[in-house]
Amino acid sequence: MRRFTKVIDDLHLRNLPLLGGSSTWSEGLNNQAYLRLDRFLVSEGWEGHFSNVLQCVLPKPVSDHSPILLDVGGMRRGPSPFRFEKKLKKLKGFLKSWNFEVFGNVAIRKNLTLTQVGFWDSQELLGTLSIKEEIAKKASRVEFRKWALMEETSWRQKSREVWLKEEEADIKAEIVQAFQALLSKSGDWHPSISGMDFETLNRQDAAKLEEPFTEEEVSMCCQLLMGTKP
Repeated sequence: MRRFTKVIDDLHLRNLPLLGGSSTWSEGLNNQAYLRLDRFLVSEGWEGHFSNVLQCVLPKPVSDHSPILLDVGGMRRGPSPFRFEKKLKKLKGFLKSWNFEVFGNVAIRKNLTLTQVGFWDSQELLGTLSIKEEIAKKASRVEFRKWALMEETSWRQKSREVWLKEEEADIKAEIVQAFQALLSKSGDWHPSISGMDFETLNRQDAAKLEEPFTEEEVSMCCQLLMGTKP
């Protein structure tokens, strides 16, 4: 520990102020032991590049260590052009709308439960929690993990959809190129599908393919993706 402290002193590293709490780790019955184990150390030269460097304690929904956010407050620079600021405002509005459309209630519920986790973390710092409060704190963590998993599943599903669309487009392009090469060759013979008998769907089966998904089907698919039984 002394060698570590000496390295910090030799490099002239600075321990930033911690906002949102005085500790980053808790242990023991009712979390009676509190220590500040986690922190960011920065040099004066690095800190000088930014306008307002702070480190903040975040809620800890899973681990006994609180995550720490390093907020640099933006880089020091001159005034940005008006046109750039105007475009940036439009981009922020678009991203906000896109985020709501993509995640909807899942992200909202996840953020709400994370707020509850943070509330119980702050209450725990003020004193020992009652049995009822301890149960509520654990329930908020379980609820957060549930919504975080659903959000992760949503991202994986959307990523897979993008991959499938790109793969489908590549396959279509390769098929077109293959037939163009065959049909453009000189000679008396050309490939043809005339006279071939293909199996087809009747009208009733074809109509079923166009029917919208039911709520039960969507719920079943979500449960299968999360590895749970209905």
